[in-house]
Amino acid sequence: MQRPDCEGVGRLRWTAPEQTETHPTRPAREAHLSTRRRVAVAATLSLAGLTSCGLAEHTSLPTLEPTTAGTPAETTRERTIRLDKEAAEKAYTAARAEGDRLAMAGGASKPTKLLSKNASGFYLEVQMDGLRVLRANGYRAVGQFHTFVTANRGWSAKQIALTACEDASQVRLLDKPGKEVLKDRNRRFVQTLTATKADGRWKITDLNSRVVKRFSNKSGCRTR
Repeated sequence: MQRPDCEGVGRLRWTAPEQTETHPTRPAREAHLSTRRRVAVAATLSLAGLTSCGLAEHTSLPTLEPTTAGTPAETTRERTIRLDKEAAEKAYTAARAEGDRLAMAGGASKPTKLLSKNASGFYLEVQMDGLRVLRANGYRAVGQFHTFVTANRGWSAKQIALTACEDASQVRLLDKPGKEVLKDRNRRFVQTLTATKADGRWKITDLNSRVVKRFSNKSGCRTR
């Protein structure tokens, strides 16, 4: 299955070395962590605390044909894949909704139980970096976020790749006096996400982002 066909700018790619896991090796991650974090925080502010840009480009997971939920012909394996993908999508939706809530509340200094329940690893680090920046600067988000997520990029027993389309075109960032700031920030992103299963639960653990001008008809993004 092809990636979303979105027209965009500002993509920064970091390619992981060839390996059996979908995450970069520790030495490579540490070598690029400072740059990745700096770019991620900048994009986090662009979408009011909830996205990042220029993160690790993942090795592709095996792509499977989509299954039809609940059909009589569904095999045990197909059912497992379907339920895993649904759980990964729900983890993203829950983590994103909690991040939105915290951004609108003016940021946060530590993750809530709900956020930690659905996100971990570098993905959670990026979200918290952005939320801490919002809190330190006295910024808060006002408006409505629009998102669409689908687990359409591959499945394995321990990891699932998802695509999320995030639109903050109706969101403003206000400072403490109520004046809008960062008006020229990017507002639309296509996220390539990784969900990892640990202790029987799926969590969003990593991501790679593209800044886009608009969502094309071929992207599969439905944000409204």
